[in-house]
Amino acid sequence: MSYYSITGAFMTEAYGLEVGAYGFLVNVMREFLTVLMPVLVKISKGSPIAGGAAGNMDTMLAPVTKFVGVRLGLVTLVTGTVLTFVVPFLLPLMAAVG
Repeated sequence: MSYYSITGAFMTEAYGLEVGAYGFLVNVMREFLTVLMPVLVKISKGSPIAGGAAGNMDTMLAPVTKFVGVRLGLVTLVTGTVLTFVVPFLLPLMAAVG
């Protein structure tokens, strides 16, 4: 989903320190692995798009588009934009249900 800062803090408040630390670390590792785009593209063209999550809307848009092409660059932008606006609302909903 991205939002490692929000996810970590929110999950710590909702579920405790261990779960919050896990949420933070998972998101940081996902962002770190997104930097390995040349390797990810060999696995699947969609891998960098999935790995970039909400960061694809801004900071990761240019690098991901470089590796996946202009057509999938639009998918990258849309995916990042949707996640950027949905995560702050979806996270509390998911926590209330779980």
